[in-house]
Amino acid sequence: LTPPEVTIIVPAEGDSVAGTTTIRARATDNTAVARVEFIVDATRVGVDSVPAGPIFECSWTPAGMLPGTSHKLRCSATDKAGNRNSSPDITVHIGAAAGTHHRGTIAANETWAFTESPHIIDANLAVDAYLTIQPGVTVYVADGAGLTVGAHSPAGLRAAGRTDSTITFTALSTQAPGAWNGIQFLANA
Repeated sequence: LTPPEVTIIVPAEGDSVAGTTTIRARATDNTAVARVEFIVDATRVGVDSVPAGPIFECSWTPAGMLPGTSHKLRCSATDKAGNRNSSPDITVHIGAAAGTHHRGTIAANETWAFTESPHIIDANLAVDAYLTIQPGVTVYVADGAGLTVGAHSPAGLRAAGRTDSTITFTALSTQAPGAWNGIQFLANA
């Protein structure tokens, strides 16, 4: 009836992360640890049931998380008898370089993937090709910036979310209505 012990090794409390990050935890038990679940802000982002000794790990991409935000990371270990224990929460910060940044002109067909999210429009962006935005993508638009489709050549924007994986366009800094200039479809769209 002894629960396992689990501690997050990497990242450390207060670390900044960007892109794919490996989360590592050390989990031990008086018999054997069956699995470790990795949790960010109450959402399970991975599970490892095939450790390297007492070290369990998963790869995590903070897709959709706004640069500069902080998030709670926790691990939960379960032993073969079903006993469970969690690590203390640690706080990690999403680095300023997180996400995929856009500005200028998109002149060739492009897809904005959820795994590269959030997508950040830093300044006005002209789409003069076909832009596809995958379900689950969050697009942050800098104050005063906007998206123009079809100004100079045939172009299009395909953004088809799902009920469980919506696509969100919102302001980067204030998130107030009218902070960014919206999406314009011009003659060639």
